[in-house]
Amino acid sequence: TTQSTATAHIQNKAGRSLAAFGNFNNNDTSDYVIVTEGGTNIENPPRGEVVIVVDDVIVIAIPSPQLKTRKVVTEDLNQDGIDDIILFGTGPDTAQSSGDITTVIYMYASGSYRVQ
Repeated sequence: TTQSTATAHIQNKAGRSLAAFGNFNNNDTSDYVIVTEGGTNIENPPRGEVVIVVDDVIVIAIPSPQLKTRKVVTEDLNQDGIDDIILFGTGPDTAQSSGDITTVIYMYASGSYRVQ
């Protein structure tokens, strides 16, 4: 099934992953976003991935704008009826942190998106 395809896609990524449910196409079917970390190489950490699944189909899979995402939530920030994705970074740049800032992925009814 398409859901197992999404699961297999995520399982091929190293590190941990975070997920949140949302509505990215304004219908009655739950959609979701999964954010993976790229791996465990501390000296040169690879980027993870943001995978957006709409109606059980992967529609977007892009490199994560963050090295370490602390939390992912969905909310219709621009009031267009489509949930947007908020990626909370790990905070200030310290020895234990990549210093990622909070990033918003605005989702649109056309299926397009904008990372800000």
